[in-house]
Amino acid sequence: MVPYAGTMWWRNVFWDRFGRAADVTRDEIVDGSIAEDATRHADDIATGIDSARGAAADGDVAVAAHLLGESPDSVARVSG
Repeated sequence: MVPYAGTMWWRNVFWDRFGRAADVTRDEIVDGSIAEDATRHADDIATGIDSARGAAADGDVAVAAHLLGESPDSVARVSG
């Protein structure tokens, strides 16, 4: 994508996939990027959600361990 300064500050012109200039808002660019990433990484997102659900079901120590990237045993020792 090649940015080009538009006539209004909230709008930009970007080249679409076919080489034509397409006038889009930043919101449309962000929405499109999120949709592409969600489609491309659907398996990773599902795995992450399942992991977070498992940690939430196991209680506070498991949630803290999940967020810190530590083992539940090491978090339990510190949290008392």
